[in-house]
Amino acid sequence: MKKILLLASISVFVLTTSCNNSTESKNTHQHEDGSTHEDHDTTKPVQQEFNVADSVKTDTSVHTHEDGEKHSH
Repeated sequence: MKKILLLASISVFVLTTSCNNSTESKNTHQHEDGSTHEDHDTTKPVQQEFNVADSVKTDTSVHTHEDGEKHSH
């Protein structure tokens, strides 16, 4: 009877200590592949703005190429 109580108490001790891994930092996470590391930087960079109208130049003049073809852009 003493052996059963001793084995039961050892089993309970092992189960409670092995499942309580509280040594990890609170700013970490674990991926599906088992790797653990600090949280990702989730801040977004400042969005750049571009104005298409500023870079588009319309040339309405008619010009002639070397082969004599006339056209405008």
